[in-house]
Amino acid sequence: MRLRRTRWAVAATAAVLLTGACSSDQDGSGPKSAPVTPSVPQSQPQDCAVSDKLVPSCGALLGVSVDPAGGADVTTLERTMKRKFDLVYEFHGIDKPLPARDEAEMVAGGRILHVNIEAKEFDKPDKPEVSWARITAGEFDAALREQATGLGALKSPVMVTFDHEVDSAKRVGKRGTAAEFVAAWRHIHKVYADAGARNIVWVWVVTGFEKNLATVPSVYPGNEYVDWLSWDPYNFAGCQSGTIKPKQWKSFAETVQPFYDWLQNEGARAGIDKNKPYLLSEFGTVADPDDPTAAARWYAEIPAALEKFPQIKALQLWNSKVEDCDYRIELRPETLAAFAAVARTPTFVSAAAGLAER
Repeated sequence: MRLRRTRWAVAATAAVLLTGACSSDQDGSGPKSAPVTPSVPQSQPQDCAVSDKLVPSCGALLGVSVDPAGGADVTTLERTMKRKFDLVYEFHGIDKPLPARDEAEMVAGGRILHVNIEAKEFDKPDKPEVSWARITAGEFDAALREQATGLGALKSPVMVTFDHEVDSAKRVGKRGTAAEFVAAWRHIHKVYADAGARNIVWVWVVTGFEKNLATVPSVYPGNEYVDWLSWDPYNFAGCQSGTIKPKQWKSFAETVQPFYDWLQNEGARAGIDKNKPYLLSEFGTVADPDDPTAAARWYAEIPAALEKFPQIKALQLWNSKVEDCDYRIELRPETLAAFAAVARTPTFVSAAAGLAER
């Protein structure tokens, strides 16, 4: 979905973290607004356990999407939240060895790594795309075996995705047919298994956008090759046009519900096991320039809203700017404070405790 990924601005983030109060003005000079408090679900999760496939028995795991090697930025944000992220989402080419040094360090620090392996050669200039047929033919098997060996050595579970958002026109039809994607996914799955990487948790990621729904069934690798179902819901509010449009604003629930309902109602017809755990591999909202607490309220809704979506077992914040769409929670202190408060609710803390006790 995104054309270009940008690194977090560490200095800007740190500057926001140093401003303790929530203000209605970004420079802190205006009148202070009341903190936005998280919603309260009808039942609070407690004593959650987490399975070998990283599925919490209650609550949800919380993660963050970063542009590769963003470990310092992750820890900066964690200091504000006063807790660690459970998951860290990174992006690599099919030719890259895994894990990167900072990723191994994040895993050693108690986080779970989620890595997307892109059908691109990241070690070459301009990162050229790779056809799925070349992957299935075994051209990258040596690199894949090296990845599997490196990730397998981490011992803790590792989430792996191949070519996220495959239902978009930037993937299917450009890198190959839907059938060729499925064959490539299954080939990678086999190479990893043959290399002895028994700790891999396979996460299939699509956009979940309405315009791509007709493609989704044809790019599903099969229930035996997938552990988690995932999509990328965003509250764009018209940001792609360069202007936020309040009439297009959607709440967290309104953003998540369309593809959740599709999986629940159409999944079986498409051969997809709707009872698998769901992950929001990237999610977030833009800010409303005319309403300083709109984004804060959007995030604050999450704990109560998740009761309506019991199959969602993990969420990964996308904290970056993509062209005219800026999802960074540190843009406004109200948003940052609200997200930090949500991260410390029982909905997420209970699942995190279960993960730590595995």
